[in-house]
Amino acid sequence: MQSKRGLEHRRVILYVAVLILAAFSPGVVVADVSPGDETDAAEDSWYHDLEYHWSREFILTLWEEGVTDGYAFPVMGPGWDWTYEYDFRPDIPMIRGQVILMMSRVFGEEPDHSIPSPWPDLPPTYSLYGRPAYAQVRAAAEAWEVTPPGDYLRPGDTLTRMYTAELVLSALGLDDYGDGLNSERIDSILSPFADEGELSAGDRATAATAVELGLIIGYDDHTLRMHGELTRAEAATILYRCCLMRVEPAHLRFYPDGDGYRETLPIEARGLRNASNVRWQVSVEDAEGNVLRHLPGSNAVPGDPGSVGWDGEDDSGDPVPPGEYFVGGWVEDRRGNTFGAVRVPVECIRRSLQVQGVPSSVGISDDFAVNALVRGAATSVTLIAPTGETASLTPLGSARAWEEIPWSVEVDPSELGLSAGMHSLEVLADFGPVERTEFVEVTVNDAQPGDGNGGDDGNGGDDGNGEDDGGGDDDEGVDLVTMLVR
Repeated sequence: MQSKRGLEHRRVILYVAVLILAAFSPGVVVADVSPGDETDAAEDSWYHDLEYHWSREFILTLWEEGVTDGYAFPVMGPGWDWTYEYDFRPDIPMIRGQVILMMSRVFGEEPDHSIPSPWPDLPPTYSLYGRPAYAQVRAAAEAWEVTPPGDYLRPGDTLTRMYTAELVLSALGLDDYGDGLNSERIDSILSPFADEGELSAGDRATAATAVELGLIIGYDDHTLRMHGELTRAEAATILYRCCLMRVEPAHLRFYPDGDGYRETLPIEARGLRNASNVRWQVSVEDAEGNVLRHLPGSNAVPGDPGSVGWDGEDDSGDPVPPGEYFVGGWVEDRRGNTFGAVRVPVECIRRSLQVQGVPSSVGISDDFAVNALVRGAATSVTLIAPTGETASLTPLGSARAWEEIPWSVEVDPSELGLSAGMHSLEVLADFGPVERTEFVEVTVNDAQPGDGNGGDDGNGGDDGNGEDDGGGDDDEGVDLVTMLVR
């Protein structure tokens, strides 16, 4: 009988022999790769180490769509034929190059091996899982501006949830959304999480954006763990949740106000290669997550995602108020799993212009104000006299594009070349692609307000110097209209 040490020795020799034979067997994927050999999708057999893992259902769908890669190991089949099986290794850390490669397939980045690398640590022979990966990683990292050219991409570094959130937001074109969140809103979004105090000031906006848009939902213990090291299973699950379905509005602003410019918002719903989709739905939500409109109807739509349009109305056919809304939705795969798309913020804007003159009757050299209340982020507001003379109104504060903001200017009739009489002044608001015009009426008097009848003090007396002392009450008829302020 052989000793235990002898058996172990023979096993080691046999294992080394297996690896040597496998390396020279036909069809083996080896690590020495050449540029330009990339395939469009992973070609692994199913990962045997995921059969009882919590992430199985998520990674199975990604695997079916050709998104994932695993680690090959040789297996001896019948007749001493060597074949390969794959492990996913779900609980080891994911590295940057691996998640960029996976995302490049999800987002359909086109690889081109002929383009030189802008990063010294990403050579044209770069490989992952023993397969060429340079072109796909370079195309995605360059498209999403992961690292400035000439710097180090660090594809072998491990990942955090924060970095993954930044990467996905960049790929979705939403990396600037956090700039519009004020500190109160950021605090409100992050307050339910027990570890929100661990986030630096620079990270809070990114974390709040990831939560607000549904990219990160947190753990069962009400923590975010944004700086924790991400495992391969966790990284794949984040991609599954945010990329199984994507909604892509054609514009981030639209204007259902009747002037013919961007009256509706086209929305493209994209599935992850569509092989696993059964039903899908696009929805429009308010900031609190209440669904206001189901598109294209109130029932889920069978088949693959497609194009829909939003006209700025809710399910009842009533116009929604101007403001910020979120386009989202969900998709159901054939196993009954339902996951939502990352919400995309859009602005529903109804441009408007209201004007008024204060006062409506004025002396020929006295100032009067023209006030306007403007909604829709006008680039300029201009007062235009019948004489062709103009004056620019100034915004009195700042507001979001869908909110009203007052504009104002003070002028005297002589500056505009106005003579005595009634005049109709044009107020033109320029919004870029369209304009709004309103008119304000002003009456110009020959005499100054308070002059009475040309020197009379209003009580029949004279002060002896031939000038009016202004003691009369002749301005009773002046219409002092209240300034437009809401």
